[in-house]
Amino acid sequence: MGTKPFNITNGDYFRWRNVWPKIADVFEMQIGDPETICLMQTMADKRPLWEEMTTKYGLKRVRYTDLVAWPFADYVFGADWDIMSDVTKSRLYGFQDVVDSEAMFVRLLRRFREERIVP
Repeated sequence: MGTKPFNITNGDYFRWRNVWPKIADVFEMQIGDPETICLMQTMADKRPLWEEMTTKYGLKRVRYTDLVAWPFADYVFGADWDIMSDVTKSRLYGFQDVVDSEAMFVRLLRRFREERIVP
């Protein structure tokens, strides 16, 4: 039968503008106006700031370069179109689980705070 590659997504559709207020709430922050920036450029010199925050907030020591892939973040947050992935193939092969992306982000960010990975 051969190997069948899958591109897996959570299986739901969402828009970041609906998720940002929930993320801001996790961090007890006010939501600001949307800005379009290049994270790869903006975050290029932020390693010293991250190290300062790690000390200030008693965070686990995680190398700044291991935190996030900024080029991927630029792709995800910079899309000016709805990203709609077809999960039909995975469903046909028995992968039926669906994850609510908005709830997942909130759950994971709260966990990261509890584990002292982010302030």
